Amino acid sequence: MTLPPPGGPAQRLAGRVAIVTGIDSDHARAIALALAGAGMAVALVGSDADRVEATAAQVAEDGGHAFGFALHGDDQPAIARLVAHVEQRLGPIDLLVHREGPSWESMCAAVSAAMAARGRGLLIDARENTAAFMRLDSVPGLEHETPGVNAFVFGVDAFPPGVAAELLLALATG
Repeated sequence: MTLPPPGGPAQRLAGRVAIVTGIDSDHARAIALALAGAGMAVALVGSDADRVEATAAQVAEDGGHAFGFALHGDDQPAIARLVAHVEQRLGPIDLLVHREGPSWESMCAAVSAAMAARGRGLLIDARENTAAFMRLDSVPGLEHETPGVNAFVFGVDAFPPGVAAELLLALATG
């Protein structure tokens, strides 16, 4: 993977932190590698510990910073520990790209609460068969809980993994 040229997305994303779930899928893996290549520290979440660690090793080999978490199901206390660990180890979370694994609602609730403390952040729902953009305040049960935090739902399955990664990178840097 090649890093972007100086003055590009890498400078704007250096020092920022992302969580990418569903590292077991090619789409999520491509997104994580693109974000790390653009300078973000990335927390990798998946149910296949070997795949998560292999992706973390690829990020390190490419000169980026990532670490992995094997997470199974929708264990809310484990998700809360994950968010706390990411913020302690990498810093405040700027971006969540949710592909699969824990439910979107559980990940949104945990990550958006952390983001709301700073009043900024971006949540992207990259699950299969999603094809619309929406603001976080339109998500049932999360209205008005996280001012200044936007969420987007994006149909990444319509694109090859590398193209999906570039589109999400553009959203993150835009």
